[in-house]
Amino acid sequence: MLSDFIERDKRFDPFPPSKIPDANVKRVLLVVTTAHQKWRVDSYVDALRQYSNVAVDIIRPTQEVLDEFPFELALRNYKTNPTGCDFSELFERYDGFVLSGGRPNVMPELYGEKPEFDKSVHDAARDYLSLGIVQQAPAKTPVLGICLGMQQMAVAFGAKLKKIDDHGPKDINDDKAYQPAHGIKIRSHTVLHVLQPTAGEVFGRKGAAELTARTTARFKMPGKTVINSVHWRAIDEASIPPESHITVMAHAPDDTIEAIHIKHTNFIGVQNHPEKDVETNPHSRRLFAAFGMMLHGKLDLHEPAQFESFPKRFILRQRIAARSAWSRLVAPRG
Repeated sequence: MLSDFIERDKRFDPFPPSKIPDANVKRVLLVVTTAHQKWRVDSYVDALRQYSNVAVDIIRPTQEVLDEFPFELALRNYKTNPTGCDFSELFERYDGFVLSGGRPNVMPELYGEKPEFDKSVHDAARDYLSLGIVQQAPAKTPVLGICLGMQQMAVAFGAKLKKIDDHGPKDINDDKAYQPAHGIKIRSHTVLHVLQPTAGEVFGRKGAAELTARTTARFKMPGKTVINSVHWRAIDEASIPPESHITVMAHAPDDTIEAIHIKHTNFIGVQNHPEKDVETNPHSRRLFAAFGMMLHGKLDLHEPAQFESFPKRFILRQRIAARSAWSRLVAPRG
């Protein structure tokens, strides 16, 4: 049974999952690596509970887990599901998915490179489950990829990864590893744009609107969004196929991709670790709040007009900011 492989956070949610959960309770499945320490997993769970207002189940993929799924060759756009497994059971049970970060890197064979390209630690079962979820999930289903999870999302849609050396700390277990590292350049008219705390939208504005935005920014926490940086692989932007629908939402100062959105879906990915600084970084809180709004039907990335229109964008920004101000853990029953 699949439920035998799913962990539950019994601190707040001791009840077993049901096939048809309470409609008022949204439940997500958090995919983590087998070797993930409990305190790292707890940081994801706490952020999702507190700011996305959802119940969380946890799965640590192994080949034994994958063997529980019926074999079926599934297609997603032009990519084939590398596991050959049908994950429809998961989509019936869960409202959304979070692909966590993790120490392993994506197997190079999954993006067209030879094994010798990357001899670091890999987690094949984790790759297969994550890529299968992204490739098969209904477009309306919210999926959030974090660090490794974003890279898996990009690979699932045809992109390749490259090695980088200057975006990761020397010691990942150092207390300072997840401190603010650099700012990001956010593309206008994206969901990440709406997460910004000010109305000072400099790019893509003209005339009086531009002047108004600049003036407003002086009184509303001006400055760029700063994030942490703990990764040694990144999406190779030149490798993104035009037909893949991968939209880059943000870059680091050195043009490393920091966030993506898959067009016509509710799939988004970020390269940083928002779960690590959610208590101190408003941008991270708003990201989890926006993900929660997607799960609760309050935000749909299929509607581009809400990002292109300044009034709609302003209202949405206020709603996300208000939701991110919630500070309560939920104890739903599913």
